[in-house]
Amino acid sequence: MQHSRLKHLNSDERSSAKTPFREWMEGDFDTWQDRVKGRNAAVEVLLPMGAIAIGMTAFAIVLHFTEDVATPTAGECLPRA
Repeated sequence: MQHSRLKHLNSDERSSAKTPFREWMEGDFDTWQDRVKGRNAAVEVLLPMGAIAIGMTAFAIVLHFTEDVATPTAGECLPRA
């Protein structure tokens, strides 16, 4: 069992205390339904944003390489006589 300096503070002092990130990650995080570890809470928040960023980057790379192939040049747009 780890000892936290925040254990000895009451709820008002606990909310205004500045907690180091490492200590926050090792502690518990209260949600509406349950209590989860701080590390799990951080992953649950950051993972969807990371997945979106990777997906948008992949989409931009595919668009970059397919745009030149799919876009007709000016001469190809004119009807042939």
